[in-house]
Amino acid sequence: MIEKFRKVYPITKKSYTFIDLTNVGTPRYGGSAFIYNDKLYLVGGFIGSKLTTAIERIDLVTLERDYPQYLPEGRAHFGYGFVNDKFYIIGGIGIGSVPRNDIYEYDPSTNTVTKKSAVLPKGVSNCGSVVLNNLIYIMGGVDDQGNILADVYVYDPSNDTISTKSSMNTPRQNLACGELGGKIYCFGGDDGSSRLDVVERYDPDTDTWETLNVKLPESLSGIRASKIILDSKEYILIAGG
Repeated sequence: MIEKFRKVYPITKKSYTFIDLTNVGTPRYGGSAFIYNDKLYLVGGFIGSKLTTAIERIDLVTLERDYPQYLPEGRAHFGYGFVNDKFYIIGGIGIGSVPRNDIYEYDPSTNTVTKKSAVLPKGVSNCGSVVLNNLIYIMGGVDDQGNILADVYVYDPSNDTISTKSSMNTPRQNLACGELGGKIYCFGGDDGSSRLDVVERYDPDTDTWETLNVKLPESLSGIRASKIILDSKEYILIAGG
């Protein structure tokens, strides 16, 4: 369900407790993370004002930490997706704080980073990204000329190709996107000056976008969206901003 929003802070049906497992070795923001074989991988981001190339790995069983690999260049605020046990870094802020158009593949099973042949039509950062049917969708963001985008691209890792889809109705960056019921939902973000409360839904079967009547309870940028299951129903959880 996505047509109704409830502004709920505590979950009262169950009791939840935070457990302090370990510290991140490299404090960072603007990167991403994934879990593979009971290990947490932290990829890219900023350390203060500097981009990092570090991929940090934390064993969630032993809590041992290491740095198995590094990206060829620092990246932050990139599009990403985990497909067929490989993690993809798409675009993002690169050297000189300029949005890039290249794509990297990290394979945790072989601990290798590969620069792919496919590139985005332009440099893009601060975009939304969603994996659907083993394809990585990239929505909105800001390009290397400073334009706020409504553009939508799809990266197919199986054949290393980029295709262009119908644009969103509202150009925006720093938006949150999630998949539910075979459709993609995009929430909030900003147009470079004002935060937004807009919610759009994309149908990949018809390649069409619909602006929903429902809005976020407040205008939010820099949020995150995750699919959750609550009382045996699937929802998209919006957090942060």
